[in-house]
Amino acid sequence: MSGTVPAPTDFEQRRLSRLRLLNVLDTPPEPVFDALVRIAASICGTPIALVSLIDTDRQWFKANLGLEGTPETPRAVAFCDHTIRGDEVMEIGDATTDARFRENPLVTGDPNIRFYAGAPIVMPTGERVGSLCVIDREPRELSPSQRRNLADLAVVVQWALTRRERNHDLTVVELLSSVLENIPCGVAVFDAGLRLTAHNRQFPQLLDFPESLFSSSEPRFEDFIRYNAQRGEFGPGDVDTIVGDIVKWARDPAPHHTQRTRPGGATLEIRGAPMPGGGFVNTYIDVSPAKAAELALRESEERQARALDASRLALWDLHVASGKLYLSANWSEMLGGAKESMVTTLQALMARVPPEEQELVSQAFGAVLKGTRDTYSVEHRVTRDDGSTWWIRSEGKVTQRDAQGRALQMTGTNQDISARKAIDAELEQARLAAEEANRAKTDFLHNVSHEIRTPLNGVIGMTRMLLSENLTPRQRQYAELANTSASSLLGLINDLLDLGKIEAGKLELEEVSFDLHALLGEVGQLYRLSAREKDLAFSLDIAPGVPAQVTGDSGRLRQILNNFLSNALKFTAAGGVALGVARAGSGAMLRFTVSDTGVGIPAAVQHKLFDRFTQADTSTTRKYGGTGLGLAIVKRLCEQMGGSVRLDSSEGRGSTFTCDLPLAAAAAAQSLPAAARPLEPPTGRALRILLAEDNPTNQLVAQGMLALAGYHDVTTVEDGQQAVAAVERGGIDIVFMDCRMPRLDGYEATTRLREAGHTLPIIALTANATADERERCLAHGMNDFLSKPIDEAKLADAIARWASGTPVAAPTPSPEAPASRAPFSRAAALEQLSGDEELLAVVLASFRQHGPALLTKASEALAAQDAKALHRHLHSLKGSAGTLGAKSLADLAKALEALAADGRMNDVQARLGELESALADFLGAAASW
Repeated sequence: MSGTVPAPTDFEQRRLSRLRLLNVLDTPPEPVFDALVRIAASICGTPIALVSLIDTDRQWFKANLGLEGTPETPRAVAFCDHTIRGDEVMEIGDATTDARFRENPLVTGDPNIRFYAGAPIVMPTGERVGSLCVIDREPRELSPSQRRNLADLAVVVQWALTRRERNHDLTVVELLSSVLENIPCGVAVFDAGLRLTAHNRQFPQLLDFPESLFSSSEPRFEDFIRYNAQRGEFGPGDVDTIVGDIVKWARDPAPHHTQRTRPGGATLEIRGAPMPGGGFVNTYIDVSPAKAAELALRESEERQARALDASRLALWDLHVASGKLYLSANWSEMLGGAKESMVTTLQALMARVPPEEQELVSQAFGAVLKGTRDTYSVEHRVTRDDGSTWWIRSEGKVTQRDAQGRALQMTGTNQDISARKAIDAELEQARLAAEEANRAKTDFLHNVSHEIRTPLNGVIGMTRMLLSENLTPRQRQYAELANTSASSLLGLINDLLDLGKIEAGKLELEEVSFDLHALLGEVGQLYRLSAREKDLAFSLDIAPGVPAQVTGDSGRLRQILNNFLSNALKFTAAGGVALGVARAGSGAMLRFTVSDTGVGIPAAVQHKLFDRFTQADTSTTRKYGGTGLGLAIVKRLCEQMGGSVRLDSSEGRGSTFTCDLPLAAAAAAQSLPAAARPLEPPTGRALRILLAEDNPTNQLVAQGMLALAGYHDVTTVEDGQQAVAAVERGGIDIVFMDCRMPRLDGYEATTRLREAGHTLPIIALTANATADERERCLAHGMNDFLSKPIDEAKLADAIARWASGTPVAAPTPSPEAPASRAPFSRAAALEQLSGDEELLAVVLASFRQHGPALLTKASEALAAQDAKALHRHLHSLKGSAGTLGAKSLADLAKALEALAADGRMNDVQARLGELESALADFLGAAASW
């Protein structure tokens, strides 16, 4: 379009008034303005330059270079009319592509304008009266320095207009000289005789000419050229030849533009144009800063290109309205084509995304366009030119929105992440392989556990049965030694299984309420006795604020403390051992500290002490024993319980182990009701038991333990099919089912019995002592779970628990068992003490002294009706008996303790004789230990 003249406004009226005051319209050409347009054309390298003044409806040229014969044009088609609407240089690189001007008659016809750049002429009072413009018939672009120079020349035009207005009699020479001095570049004018007729001070400064060259009244062009040639400005060569060639060219000058780097490093841009009547005018501009900036920009672009190549990154820019998408050269190379930038559409790019991922990309992209998210980031695949796919990470953000918040422009990057995705896939495969290896290890532990526990069940079971017989002292010693060795082996197997379960992440922890103070008292009492035997001090310190009742796994806590304390006693020969408990911070974390004055641990090995199978010194294996598993298990237990463990030790000065565990305070446990009593044996017929077990040794062990417990009506079968058939025939009250048997295993046999409607108790017998195995047994319909080696007490408890609703007779003593068989065994005591022979001897020696004393004190308190003292003595006796594995004695003391707590002194008196008999039985059984 050709444009329209703006409607009159206050600003336009003021502008036109100021233009009239200049008294310049329709005046003849003036040398100063003609010189300025020649300088502008020279600086910008254009054939046309104008001083254009915008009147009401016309554009009038005060100075005209290149459009001679055209004094004015209609304002409606004037480019300069657009220029005066702003304060900055307006530049049109190609008018045929600009919607404002492509239909302009000055573009479609003579003078065929393509390039235009105009700087507004702004008067000191702010009115924009016209412009200084340069025009070319070919598309082009000004450099930053040219744009600045054009703007500066427009200021000079404004100054000239102002001077003209103020002083009409100022001579042209004076005006031109003043203009020359204010032009932001060096200027030199040579006449037809190549004499210097005019110049400004920047000319000698920029070219570093001495004053001697200007001493004559008419300095010659040849003198300046010779001076430069002699100092090497034009490079090597004969000086006279160089001077002659340049002077010859100057006699018939043509428009020229060149850059020359001077020996000192400065780069000058030199532009020149011939003058009417001969001679020429040259302008000199120091473009060194611009060249440096251009070089820095080029180096930056090269670094960016290298970075993009190295990071496999492509840049993109999206024009939202048109859908045109610009992609940098790296993108086409990533697709498998030549490395060149490309313009495509969003739809074309989406076509390369696999259909199953297009929705993901569209949602992420749409959220940014709608303004619900600030950035766009998504990983997806793209199809290459050869049909293969590769992974990219596409990221971007909206860089321009309209007033309503709609996205106009988006910019971002596409990064090749195929290598990372391949590594991720390899890592995933490695993770799956590691999990499979871990499962294989766990299965191996289960299998080894089963294979070792099966014969071990026979060894422990048969030796315990043997110990129930009337043996000579030497025979009993041998049997107890065999039983102790088997129990130690069982403890090692349990350690290995614990470690395996922890590493497999399958260790189950209890979360129940228990009496922490009571547990600490029992542990403290146990190790106080052991310390006394070694003439060591032992202290237990429970800090104020430690709750009595807490929630957690009491068994695992006891295991941790036993390990720390047994190690402390084992490695301490003099001084003492201390157990302390305090709060660690303001939360539920409690800090358990075990300190000793023993041998200490060298700093060089402390960091690996919690590793598996590691001890401070290999010699300790021979001197003190142990496998090096204990502390490894303790560390993993603490971590699994949500805590941590650490060591502080100096060789020769003792050690301190600290364990922080989260044990939240719990409500006090309810006392056992006074009416609660152990289940009385049911009356009626004898209990009929089915034992499904394929191993002959295990059959003998189970039958023997059942017989010793008084259960003789036992039917034995060797596989699951026989077990199902036996139950189908009827007459069975409870089933003990081995899990691994030929023909039909225990799991499937149980499933078939449940499907057939049988609801009788089925108790699993398995050598696989893991939580997974328990869950598997229960899932197949079994009621309970006993692990091998079978413990006779647990066996009896299971029968009492599950057969309590069956009208059966009380168990009768085995005819093979001695009538006075004691319900205590050295093996049970050792198992309670983790197989520590030395500790058993110490604790037992102490109990022989204070056990009867505690009973005497309890009798005295009962006689004095002192319920509090009675409760205290019975509680102490209960703890000591429990430590030694004397379960029935401990249970009886616990029952009397509950009666004393309720003040039922008569009931305690009635059963005190039972407690005396139980204590005597235990001491009698332990006499040969």
